[in-house]
Amino acid sequence: MKYINNYIWLLLIVLFAQGCKEDTLSTYPEEEGGDNIYFVEKFFRNSQDPMVRMISLGQTPTSVKDSLINILIRTTGEPSTEDRPVTVYAADTSSMKEGVHYDFVGSPKIRAGRVTDTLQVLLHRTEDLLTTRVYLNLQLKGNENFQTNIATKKNGSNVQDLLSLQLYLDDLFPVPYLWTTFSGKSLVEGYWGPYSRKKVELMLEVMKVDASVFYDSKKPFSLGTLLNFASYMKYWLTKEENEGRIYYDDKGNKITMGPFAN
Repeated sequence: MKYINNYIWLLLIVLFAQGCKEDTLSTYPEEEGGDNIYFVEKFFRNSQDPMVRMISLGQTPTSVKDSLINILIRTTGEPSTEDRPVTVYAADTSSMKEGVHYDFVGSPKIRAGRVTDTLQVLLHRTEDLLTTRVYLNLQLKGNENFQTNIATKKNGSNVQDLLSLQLYLDDLFPVPYLWTTFSGKSLVEGYWGPYSRKKVELMLEVMKVDASVFYDSKKPFSLGTLLNFASYMKYWLTKEENEGRIYYDDKGNKITMGPFAN
């Protein structure tokens, strides 16, 4: 099973303050109102936009089938000597289906000796994501181990819901700016040939480069990169064809580089 590492921006938000009492809700003994559960990520979020994560698999190679995301959860209570199950469910507004679009990795819980733990969710690359964006609204619910009495936190002028976390997932594939608004797009077509999704996916996989090379218009793009990619891909495609492997684009045409490639 292959997981997304470098292709999806913002796929994992790293929180460095998970053990600092000054940066998280203080812990309290159970008799003083402890053991409230909450999403750590929402505790720190200042944006008014409630959508925390937008995950698109469209800019990753087709060989990537699953994406593992880690979500930090925390209790205001003190550590326990036993593992404590956490109740988390998808709200009715969710269009993502458990067992189809996602699965929890293991049973959600806060392990013995901890007040912070990780909820792991495995996202699946399904066929319907090519044309449809799906939505997941995870909700924390109280159980025999944890309460949900601290439901919100005010960050600046924004009130954050600490008990819910939302994300969108799709496999949509936007046309890179290099073939659309880039001032040198005629050179791109001359060296790399006409755009196709499968061509870009193949280039990402063969060249082992980050998708930002194709999609981030703020990132410098040099003539050397254009020439080197064209030259190597032409060599690679020729070698593959000589060994009996031919690659085709979305329309069934053989993938080739542009006429200027050498």
